[in-house]
Amino acid sequence: MTTQRKDKPDAASVEAHAASDTSDTARATRDLAVIRTRLSDDEILDHVRTLSQRGRLPGFAGGRGGVLFVAMAFGRPFDRTLEARAVAGTDGTELRFTSRLNRGLPWAFVALTAVSIWPGVWLTDSLLRTYFDWYRFTTWMWYLPVSVLPLPWAVRAIVRRSEAAAAESARELIERIRAAVDGHTEVE
Repeated sequence: MTTQRKDKPDAASVEAHAASDTSDTARATRDLAVIRTRLSDDEILDHVRTLSQRGRLPGFAGGRGGVLFVAMAFGRPFDRTLEARAVAGTDGTELRFTSRLNRGLPWAFVALTAVSIWPGVWLTDSLLRTYFDWYRFTTWMWYLPVSVLPLPWAVRAIVRRSEAAAAESARELIERIRAAVDGHTEVE
């Protein structure tokens, strides 16, 4: 079957969309594409499981609670879980994809950033006092503003790049799944 697409977003439009989405809910879960296929839920799972066994679908697991299956969309550094929900119709099955942010790594990133700033003050102060005899300043007074003030912009850039990378990874996975289940795609 042929692939039908509404305007396929490019990387720039994905970044612009990510920048315009400021709510936590919108960032946590995002609707993606819809695949229509003539296969049943069990046949879809068989085809997707085969895809996973060939190493073409990372993080594949059977779903629960209305989710047919899940896979991993890599976002470098913040990965997302790609969830597929099946809706049975008269002419086959419709797979609806959403991506959900994995919560563990963002919290670890925040914690590591927070606990690494003050040891940086000690290390910098020790280094400056060891190599420069004339250095007699209070290091934390200039070190904290230099290291903490740019953090919001740095985090925003990291999150945007991660969301764009995860969106691209999800598109690639959805295209692999579409080919495996012999369906056609509609991008939302």
